[in-house]
Amino acid sequence: MTERTDVVELVYRDTDSGVEFTWHGGAYIDIGYSPGEAFDVINVWDEGAQRSTFELIAEDHYRPFRAILEAFEARCREWLGNEGF
Repeated sequence: MTERTDVVELVYRDTDSGVEFTWHGGAYIDIGYSPGEAFDVINVWDEGAQRSTFELIAEDHYRPFRAILEAFEARCREWLGNEGF
């Protein structure tokens, strides 16, 4: 029997700057101009809980995937604002 592992990848592209944000469900959001070539990362890992902050946000939400999407987009926009894009 083959073990199945599903991975969700979220991608957010800022059309004005061309910056692409990719989260593979782990500790970091990769930031780059093309897939696989990150020039920066956003740490989204909660050391105490040993899970991503997105998972913690979704834990008690009645629409968990929506909560993750909204939190992901907010973190991407926050980074863009802080970096002056």
